[in-house]
Amino acid sequence: MDSGSHIKNKKLYYKLNVIFILLLLFPCSGFIYLGYKYNLLQNEYIKIFIAIGLFYILIGFTLLRKLFDSIIVFSKTISEKINKEIVSGAVDEN
Repeated sequence: MDSGSHIKNKKLYYKLNVIFILLLLFPCSGFIYLGYKYNLLQNEYIKIFIAIGLFYILIGFTLLRKLFDSIIVFSKTISEKINKEIVSGAVDEN
């Protein structure tokens, strides 16, 4: 049972990493394309704006990861409590 939750945990982190890559890749590539096409990368402030945007995306990823961690812990706690009650006979399996 522990290895199954470990695999689910890995799948969740894999999905979270894919979400992060998509959230980072598309805006970053869009900024670079527009900057190249319209010569915006020559401006110093655009580079700062892009850096701040990427920093906010990183903060969002960190917050999402913490949220997923807390959901996993909460889910695991509830699952363990229900399993203990089923084993003790307090809750009917049906």
